[in-house]
Amino acid sequence: KKKKNIMIKIETIEELDGVSKIDKTGIILYKESCPVCDFFIDEMSNWEDEIKNFVFYKMSLTDYKKERKIHFETMITPALSVYRNGEMAELLIGQAPKENVIEYFAKHNDGSWKSQDEIEKEQMERLDR
Repeated sequence: KKKKNIMIKIETIEELDGVSKIDKTGIILYKESCPVCDFFIDEMSNWEDEIKNFVFYKMSLTDYKKERKIHFETMITPALSVYRNGEMAELLIGQAPKENVIEYFAKHNDGSWKSQDEIEKEQMERLDR
């Protein structure tokens, strides 16, 4: 039987602030009684072999909304925030097919992932030519 990647539950913004400072961290916001969230979290737990070098945490939207100082605003779950070098690199909203999720994290691992700022800078440089 394949080893499952157990997601660590966090409940406070202090915990969120702490783990978000670690490079290659993913935090999934979910709603209780959300079958799509349950399915996505369970599925991602099985992709440990495909998604390497990342640690994933989960936080309920209820706990997240209790806090005054939130990282981003969302009503839609699941919401996966990805942190690189202590900053939120991207926010992925809703469920996505396994292939898309794995391909997305592969880009982070092989160095080909670019932030929105980097993409825009490259596009501006091309326009300047």
